Amino acid sequence: MYLKIIEDKYSLALQTKIRSRYTEKDDLKGALIKLGQKIGIDIVSDNMLEETEVSTPMDQIFQGYSFSNSVNLVYSTKDDYEFFAKGLSLAIPNSMQGYFDFQGVRGPDALTQPIRASSHPSIKPGTIVDTVVIAKAVLATGCTAISLAKNIMSKFQPKKIIIASSFYSQTGVIELVNEIPNIKFIYAVGKADKLNEDGMLIPGVGNLDSRLLG
Repeated sequence: MYLKIIEDKYSLALQTKIRSRYTEKDDLKGALIKLGQKIGIDIVSDNMLEETEVSTPMDQIFQGYSFSNSVNLVYSTKDDYEFFAKGLSLAIPNSMQGYFDFQGVRGPDALTQPIRASSHPSIKPGTIVDTVVIAKAVLATGCTAISLAKNIMSKFQPKKIIIASSFYSQTGVIELVNEIPNIKFIYAVGKADKLNEDGMLIPGVGNLDSRLLG
């Protein structure tokens, strides 16, 4: 497993906007989509490009890159589906989205919580899924991401699992690696947050789901 920390100023500015208690609901949604898209671009650059040769309209041969034709899925909780996960899917080629709804439960309870609802893309039988990107805007203890990963591996048997997160703790990363050792990459933004006694990130973003509802 390789942990890639994204630290360019553009990503950090979006992260700061999301952290601010004064960011309005619509601006918060837009920033989450943009940050998801930025992380998605990094994921594609590292994992989903192939060297290629094309002929230009000037009858010249050009050496460049092309997007891979592999089937890629972006999975999240229902809360992340329309914003952070949507941004990732905008950047990732041939991507389809899905989600699992754990009824908003977080922490260790997410490991045993029954799935209330789910949404899965239509994939033809026999289709090989190359990569599943698990979109978790807030990766605190890691338990929800672990449940997502286990359910997805059981359903699709993807070749690669990648985790994408905007806000994270070292505890969340360690728990993910211990429980899902075949994760290929974890992409995260900036420095890790600390965890308080309630399992909330500090400095954190508060209850992001409630903030999105306004």
